[in-house]
Amino acid sequence: MTKLLLASTSPARKRLLQDAGISFETMPPGVDEDALVAKLKPENAHDLTLLLAKAKAEAVTFPELVLGCDSALAFEGQILGKPKDPQVAIERWKQMRGKSGELHSGHYLIDHQSGKAAGKTSSTKVYFANLTDSQIEKYVATGEPLE
Repeated sequence: MTKLLLASTSPARKRLLQDAGISFETMPPGVDEDALVAKLKPENAHDLTLLLAKAKAEAVTFPELVLGCDSALAFEGQILGKPKDPQVAIERWKQMRGKSGELHSGHYLIDHQSGKAAGKTSSTKVYFANLTDSQIEKYVATGEPLE
């Protein structure tokens, strides 16, 4: 049976594959995303997510299938990554509440046995609930929006 390696530390991506019943291993890709973006300067969220997904897949060594993934939110002309800091997450939510943005996801799969690779991006419009300040703070306190 072919083995899959997820080149990611994302709890959400792990959960997605587990919920789909897919058996896999994980390994942190160790990609310096900020440095790569600064060097290659992708023009939009579509290009950014595919670039980072590919870099993550190529950064790990595994003899079979390797999947690299990345996502970014385009909101009011900005490309937003993970907030990483609770205060940043709270401020973003306050700006986004009651509005919508475009979530872009990049995926890059390498089959080391055949030497083939393929990448694809997708995007979807996401709507943000019109939460109160208290609701936003409680949500951010769960840690979920930081992942």
